Amino acid sequence: MNFALVLLAVCVISPFVLKQPVAVLLLLLIVAFIDVDLYASIYFWGTQVNSLTMIGLVMAVGLVVDYNAHITHCFFMADPTLPRPERLCVAMKTMGKSVFMGGLTTLLGITPLAFAQSELFRVFFKMFFSIIVFGLLHGLILGPTLLAILPIPTPDSLVQLHEQWRGKDLENEGKKHKQVPTDENAIAVVIDDTKL
Repeated sequence: MNFALVLLAVCVISPFVLKQPVAVLLLLLIVAFIDVDLYASIYFWGTQVNSLTMIGLVMAVGLVVDYNAHITHCFFMADPTLPRPERLCVAMKTMGKSVFMGGLTTLLGITPLAFAQSELFRVFFKMFFSIIVFGLLHGLILGPTLLAILPIPTPDSLVQLHEQWRGKDLENEGKKHKQVPTDENAIAVVIDDTKL
């Protein structure tokens, strides 16, 4: 029940950020995959399903959404006229390193819990370790692979929006760098209405 409510919360909030129904569905699918993997990791670690591990499973959704949503958002914000593999390259170059470093620093932050005397803290470490590893694997490998191979349509609204942005960029660049002929042999460049 708690897991369903958390997924519902992701489903309600993500459209405001991702703005693409396909991206929201893909994000929900990946988060569900990660939680299944985490449930299996409980058995791998030799722990039991109890209140502490269930808190970890529910809390995982909020953490792993971050690893996946950034790259998915960046993919859909890239130039929609580019082929999907190139858009994915743009997304990975833009956000891949940040997502990886975020996971790595979180992992470094919880590492002392592995050496705690209390079993409670060690179980907490095991759950967090699994959350980070599965979140990064799905966010940096599975999610981008699905974005590259699935036939995801590019909405016309994205193409139009990108063309408007591009038109404004070209218009602004034209204002900054005008070429004004001064005589037959010379050209003066006007930058921000200042003649050079």
